[in-house]
Amino acid sequence: MKVLVKYRGELARLAGRESEEMEASRVDEVLRQIKARYGAQAFKEAGRMLITVDRQSVTLLQNRRTPLKEGCTVAFLPVCGGG
Repeated sequence: MKVLVKYRGELARLAGRESEEMEASRVDEVLRQIKARYGAQAFKEAGRMLITVDRQSVTLLQNRRTPLKEGCTVAFLPVCGGG
């Protein structure tokens, strides 16, 4: 399935882009493609980020095994903390 992948923060810098289309049927496939295209550092950064599918956190779905649908958006967002 073709999905839109959006990068923010450090991951966008490492990828050299803010978005791209990928062929993937699950979130873990997107992560593998990030590693293959942009290297281990980008993969590590992606793993530390909040991952959403159509604006819903994958932790509320099936985590990295979350299935993707044609045309959905997978976003990698920096985790912010404070107090």
